[in-house]
Amino acid sequence: MLSGALMLSHEKKVTVKSAVKKAFHFLFLYFFWKGFYLCFDRIIAGGIGVSDIKPLILSLIRERGYYHLWYLAMLFWILLLIPLIRKGCEEKKVCELYLIPFLLLSVILPAAAYFDYPFRYTVSDFVTNLEPLYYAGYLGFFILGHYLYEWNTGWSKFKKLSVTAAAVITFAVFWINAVGRSLDAGKMFTDFSTPFNPGCVLLCVAVFICIADNKKKTGNDSKEIGLYERLSRGAFGVYIIHPLVIVFLSKENVVGTLLPNAWGIPVLLLIILIISYAISLILNLIPVIKKLMG
Repeated sequence: MLSGALMLSHEKKVTVKSAVKKAFHFLFLYFFWKGFYLCFDRIIAGGIGVSDIKPLILSLIRERGYYHLWYLAMLFWILLLIPLIRKGCEEKKVCELYLIPFLLLSVILPAAAYFDYPFRYTVSDFVTNLEPLYYAGYLGFFILGHYLYEWNTGWSKFKKLSVTAAAVITFAVFWINAVGRSLDAGKMFTDFSTPFNPGCVLLCVAVFICIADNKKKTGNDSKEIGLYERLSRGAFGVYIIHPLVIVFLSKENVVGTLLPNAWGIPVLLLIILIISYAISLILNLIPVIKKLMG
């Protein structure tokens, strides 16, 4: 959402050349980090030698790579289409023409399929057969950020609190549903672990609106905006390197031996975030590596 607000804003000058250059930068990052993690996996598994070079090259071309790298590939396509998207998002009604199907097909109806009500499976099949992600996928968040920033006339504290409360309540509803399904199946139910979870969307909107309103009221000179900028410097690095931290902590079982799962999982998440962020900031101080961190 932040990327959409920044890249699609009329305040930012974007040319075809700059969009293509930025897009191919992320395509390079995609293949670089895919290769890095392919090598990392082989080293962890027992080492890497000359005989692994050909399989690595084939894997670089044919495999998807680590679980989180899809985001870089997605950024490549979105950034490549920035000039076209900007043109289409100049009018509020055009944005709404996209966002309404996005929210309906990617957020509301898929979530509704996990609750019991009449015609549940009919709704589920209907959504699946429409292949909504081809139209209303992650681009929806990109355009939603632009829409909320460009045509946001200011939200009252009541509205912000209402959206935040709705996000918390929605999260709770889906969490209870997921726990019940996990207990019934005897294994963890993870279908709700998606950015398209309504609770996640509402929370993103609430946080985004607070930041956007603050920026519009105070400009770039406020302490809060300065804090956001400082935090953002290491954010991309956290995304890139956090799997390495997870592997290390999982191997050493740092938290599992000290705390029960109920406390250990959120504590582990916090530790991963802090360590990844610290490493990211350090790597960003090295000129050559900095270019690989976003």
